[in-house]
Formats: sequence, structure tokens, C-alpha cells
Amino acid sequence: MKKRIMAMLLAAVLCMSLMACGSKVEPPAESAQPAEAPAAQPVEEAPAKELPAEEAEPAEDSALPLEEPAEEAAEAETSEAPEADTTEEPKTDLKLGQVSGNSYYNETFKLACELDEDWTVATREQVDEIFGYTYSVLSDNDLSDLLSQGNSVADFYAENIYGDTLNIQISKLGALSTVQAMLVSDETLVQETLAYMESYADSLYAALNLSQGKLEAGTVEFLGEEMPCICLSAVMETESGDYDFYETIVLYQSFNYLATITAGAYEIDTTADALACFSSK
Repeated sequence: MKKRIMAMLLAAVLCMSLMACGSKVEPPAESAQPAEAPAAQPVEEAPAKELPAEEAEPAEDSALPLEEPAEEAAEAETSEAPEADTTEEPKTDLKLGQVSGNSYYNETFKLACELDEDWTVATREQVDEIFGYTYSVLSDNDLSDLLSQGNSVADFYAENIYGDTLNIQISKLGALSTVQAMLVSDETLVQETLAYMESYADSLYAALNLSQGKLEAGTVEFLGEEMPCICLSAVMETESGDYDFYETIVLYQSFNYLATITAGAYEIDTTADALACFSSK
């Protein structure tokens, strides 16, 4: 159940990332509202298993069994009681990224991006306008509460002179606690999300006017190491012609928050070059 909730949330976030990149060839007359991520469903917990009551041992003779001394009985109860979980949840305050010129930095993820003069980086207000949000006016606590309800927020958007794009969506890993989320591997995030995306791929392609779509798991160099990723290749059909369309999606985790980093490109797959602009600080 926990994996299904996580995959549903990630798939919704990825849908928004795809729509953000795919809508830039021919911008619609009115900006489309991004689909809201489905609210996280409560995790079903198995009912507690009752321990069978201890049966009294039969007496060796006809005499009644002696009662346990009070002190020994208390010690037995203490030894049988399960130990309380004293694991502390790490502090997970979320902060939106900051943009200065063509530089981006997010303190929560320790994630930075430096882009050259071919790129235009959207301001916080412009990001809200592109994705139909007003999250820039929320406090950190309000934003954290919003993500806990299954929503996501666009934290970064950039586009270069060739129409290539970069965007970052931030979400929370569903019903998983911080400790549980930290144990989820990058490979698991990719595989679970890819499986769910494939189940509704036809609807996604139709919404974005994509044909010959192909979704697959891969790897890409990110922050100096090979990272699992989701790769999409397709043909985007527009009134002005058809274009080869590529996306590479990296899922980057910090505690129980997730940054979905999407690089999109047309005609030539330059997504790996765009992702190489990120560094960890």
C-alpha cells in the first residue's frame, strides 16, 4: 500500500513535469491548470496480534498451585512489554529554492544549478504564473502542510533559445515517515514510478499530442555520479509540424521530500547536458 501511494503521487508530479515541457513548442492561448496530485490515502495497518494467555502448569500433586510472588510477576510483565520506538524523526523543514540571475539554489536539497546566457531562468513569481500557483506567498510551515496533503509545487523553471527546458517539482513521499522514506532507494523510486506511469501512458500521450512514445528506465550522470532516471522519447505533433521530443527525469530525495528534476529537449536529445548543470552544495 505504501509503495502504491508513493507511486501515485510521483506519477502525478511527473505528469505535471511532462506538461510543463511539452507545452512550450506552441503555448496555448490560456495556460492549462496542472493536474492536482491525488491525495495520499491512509496506510492500512495490520491489526495487532494478540498474544495467547499463558496457561498454568498442572500441579505435580493434588495441591493447588502456588501464586507467583508479586515482585516476580511484575518483572515478568516488564520483560514481556515491547520496547517503545525512541527513534527521532530528523528535522525536515522545507524551503523553496532561490533564483539570482541564471543561478538557482535550494537549501533543503543542497541543490544548485548554474546556466549560461542561452538560458532564461524564471523568477519565483513567474514560476507560479507558468504552473498556475500562488505558493510564493506561503510560509514554510504552510507549504509543508500543503505537500503533506498530497500536493506538489514547482520550484524552478528555465528555457533556452532552442526551446529546451528544465523544471523542478517538489513533493512529499506520501504516507511514508521520514525514516521510512530515507530507506527507499533511487532504483525503487524509479521502478515503482515508471510502472505506474506506463499504466496510463496512452492518456498522457494523447493529452500532450505525443505519438510513438517510449518510456524506459535508464541512468544519467547527475551530481558527479550515475543516477537512475526515467527516459521518454516521442514525436510531438503540432500545427507547425512534428518534432522529436525527449525528456530525462531524475528523482532526487532529501529526507521525505522529493525533487523531480525534468530536462526536456526537441529534435536532438541534449537532456544529459542540461542535467550536468546541477551541483550539490
